[in-house]
Amino acid sequence: STGEDVSAQVAAINGFIDAGFDAILVDAENPDAFGPVIERARRAGVILVAFDNTLDSDETINVNVDQKGLGRFSAEWIVRTVPNGGRILEVRGPAGLTVDRDRHDGVHEVLTASGRRWDVVEVNGMWDDRVAEAVTTEAIARHKRFDAVISQAGDSGVIRALNATGHPFMPYAGENENGFRKACGRFGDQGLKCASGGTGPAQVAVALKAALAALDGKVVPQAIRLPLATVTWPNFEAGRDYYSGLPDDFFVGNAFPSCGIAFTPSEILGHGHADQ
Repeated sequence: STGEDVSAQVAAINGFIDAGFDAILVDAENPDAFGPVIERARRAGVILVAFDNTLDSDETINVNVDQKGLGRFSAEWIVRTVPNGGRILEVRGPAGLTVDRDRHDGVHEVLTASGRRWDVVEVNGMWDDRVAEAVTTEAIARHKRFDAVISQAGDSGVIRALNATGHPFMPYAGENENGFRKACGRFGDQGLKCASGGTGPAQVAVALKAALAALDGKVVPQAIRLPLATVTWPNFEAGRDYYSGLPDDFFVGNAFPSCGIAFTPSEILGHGHADQ
């Protein structure tokens, strides 16, 4: 892990290439910074697989959900649920990442096409509950009232901010964090009507299978699009869509049967570094 340091991430990949690795998997911090390292990997015959935050290149294998489609899913549900338009709080992720860009583009494509009047207030929640809570609190202090929320992640923090400021619950299209879905199941009859969509961390397992298949000489698509894990109000069911006994920051939706991946929450949470 190199955190959010783009230069350190690129340097690490260069180091892996120099060390003779045959395949490298990366959750890219910034796709614009990867041009030279992608070319180095190609010349060295190294298979480079990007997952989640992917790379804008036909020289790599990209594994992801339809992130723009996920933005469209959120906005289409808001358009149906808030038929007269209004003010939306859009809680975005780290700037420069493909996930943030694509989801944002999908959201605004749908809102613009709806023909209704939307006042969208954008804040950067960094996909982090604490940051999202702080920026939501600031947005409420400044704008007083919102009619809906569209958030990429950090949803438990956003809900804490709503509770702390006394802002009424409202239609909320968010990610698939367990804590968010628990809140949707609990507070739906109090106004927190939700749409939840995303993909679980198990997409890295699909990326690993793709890399192994490519190393075996099999034909692998350059773009592998995984299904979305979605649920909308009032269909939030405990034990299926969320898990009362699991942490709020656990991401639900880690089964991709078409790829031979079907992790249960207990399997994921029951393993750590000691099991490697």
